[in-house]
Amino acid sequence: MSDFELVKCTDLVKWTAFVSSSIHGNKYALAEVISALGCSADYWFINRKGNPVAAIPIITHNSVGQGLPIHSYYVGIMLHPEVTSSKDNRRTECEIAITQFAMEALSLIYDQFELSLHPTMKDIRGFDWFNYHTPQNGRAVISPQYTAISNLQPITNIRDAARGSRRREEKYAFQRESL
Repeated sequence: MSDFELVKCTDLVKWTAFVSSSIHGNKYALAEVISALGCSADYWFINRKGNPVAAIPIITHNSVGQGLPIHSYYVGIMLHPEVTSSKDNRRTECEIAITQFAMEALSLIYDQFELSLHPTMKDIRGFDWFNYHTPQNGRAVISPQYTAISNLQPITNIRDAARGSRRREEKYAFQRESL
C-alpha cells in the first residue's frame, strides 16, 4: 500500500511556490508560462501525509501541436527540496517510489502524457519499471535527450579538468599561432 496520494492542484499560488522551491522547477513549469505558450494543463501534487513531495504539470492541450509545448524545457516531475537534499541512497529510494506512484496514478487518468525531466533527476528507474511485468498494459517510452551543462566560471577550472593533450594544444595555439 502506498503512502502517496495524487491531488489536483487548484491553488496556483501554491503551485508557483512549489515550482520555485524545487531544484527541478523552472519558468516553463509555471501555469502562466504554460498558458502563454498556448497550452492547457492539469497541475498535480503527490502528497505524503498531507504534504506535497512532488509536483507534475500534465499538458492536456497544445494549440500548436501535440504533447509538450515547443521551446519548453523540463516540464516534468519536480521533487520537494527535502527529497533532493537527502543522502544519495535515501534520495534514490524516494525518487523511485515517487516516480513509480506517479506513473501508476497518472496512467489511470490519462491515456498518454509527456514529461521532460530536469538534468538533476538522478534516477529514472521508477518510470522504466512502470508495467514492467505487464507490458501489454503499456510501458513508458524513455527517449534520452541530454543537455550539456558546463560551469564556465572560472576558466581555470575548465583547463584543470581538461586532458593533458588539450592543455598542450591550447599552449601551442597561444605560443605558435599568436592566439
